[in-house]
Amino acid sequence: MLLVSIIIPVHQTVPFLKECVASALAQTHTQIEVLLACNGGLTPEACERFLGVKDDRLQFILCDSGRDRARTHAMQHAQGTWLQFLDYDDVLYPKKIETQLQNHSSNTLLICGWKKFSKTLEEPYTFPFPHLFETTITTMPQLYEALSQGGFIATAAWLVPAQYAKDIVWEDVPNDDAVFLSELAQKELSLHLTPQSLVGVRVHAGNTSKIPSKKEFLKLLRGWRLIEKHLTKLPSAIRNRYLYTNYQYVLHRSKHLGRYQFFRVALCFVKLGLTTGKSFSTIFKDLKNA
Repeated sequence: MLLVSIIIPVHQTVPFLKECVASALAQTHTQIEVLLACNGGLTPEACERFLGVKDDRLQFILCDSGRDRARTHAMQHAQGTWLQFLDYDDVLYPKKIETQLQNHSSNTLLICGWKKFSKTLEEPYTFPFPHLFETTITTMPQLYEALSQGGFIATAAWLVPAQYAKDIVWEDVPNDDAVFLSELAQKELSLHLTPQSLVGVRVHAGNTSKIPSKKEFLKLLRGWRLIEKHLTKLPSAIRNRYLYTNYQYVLHRSKHLGRYQFFRVALCFVKLGLTTGKSFSTIFKDLKNA
């Protein structure tokens, strides 16, 4: 049975963490190791005491502060042939890993559906990006073509062959998952997408997906510059359509920060729009609606 390394960066002891770790240990694919990447002042000893769980599959690792450093550090410790990334507030369905590994090959990135929830996984939820699973996607260009229509891939929905990931360093940017995925896009990877929701992504007041400050906004821009650099192997039309779609979100966040860096981003947006063959009227309509 294939060993899967489940990597959980954690910087604070909150009840969400117990549910997260329990979901990892409850996997029907039992050949796992669960790496708690303790950072931000949280010691492995304090984390272990808080969880109060005795299981030989648990490992507590002391890491430098930051989710990016914690994930990168834990990847180097991981012994599994597959990597499962999991945030401390999210949960895996019991058959998540087993279901995905039914379609595995050593050079395939496995992706499943996911749902957002607040308290329980039984809450109703309508998946907002059905187009990602409506056609067969087996290559990175096909995936990015679908993403250019909107949407993203939740990090916990991935199952990544370790041999293709261990040379990648996680970045300290708000869009770290998109940056990491763009680095994987440089590899000779095929894809298999399972539409079934096998991951719960928790929504709560402490989520870090917002861009609350100019400092974080500059990090967001840095992330998109890295993504553009990483996606040079994609057909330029697909890459530019994908970037155009996502720069609309960047413009939206700029407006929420008093139009910080707005003209700089808008210039990039217009250039991308022109390279995709959009008319000036369409571009400026999208610019206004961002």
